Amino acid sequence: EKKEKSNSSLEGNKESVDDDDDDDGDWINQIPLPSHIKREKLKEDRRREKLKYLAMKSPMYDNVQMLDVDGQVLAKISKKKAKWYVNKGLAHYCSNQNVKTQIQLTFEPKSKASTTAYQTADKENICVKCGREDDLLMRHHIVPHVYRTLLPKKFKSHMSHDIVILCGYCHMPCQQKCQEQMK
Repeated sequence: EKKEKSNSSLEGNKESVDDDDDDDGDWINQIPLPSHIKREKLKEDRRREKLKYLAMKSPMYDNVQMLDVDGQVLAKISKKKAKWYVNKGLAHYCSNQNVKTQIQLTFEPKSKASTTAYQTADKENICVKCGREDDLLMRHHIVPHVYRTLLPKKFKSHMSHDIVILCGYCHMPCQQKCQEQMK
């Protein structure tokens, strides 16, 4: 009788062990973690939750072509800037398209010769590190605002090269590294 009882108790344990196998990896979450690791995991979860609120609401690059009076491409600009030019009467939308992706200036610009390949190239709204195209894209300033204020005026204005797009997952470690270097 004693052997039967011990065998039945072992079988009961066996069934409970078999039931735990159905959790598909949840056993790792049941391992007790040290408090400092739990705290870091909680912080990381909070950061990831905030990503959707910190992400860009609209694309950074609209790639609207700005043409000079002769029809040559001067630069790629945002829809907002294109609308500003049109509202001020400095440009008009090209009539050969239904989509507003080109504006033509109504005046001759001063710095026509200074257009570069960077200014006229299509820019993609993807993470520059991993190539992700999701909804969690963020602007990352190469030169932090704290340092930018200390620079001469010629380095502060209209430097689109200083801003890159990173996804939230690449932005967090990059920002943390920047914060460490600033200390």
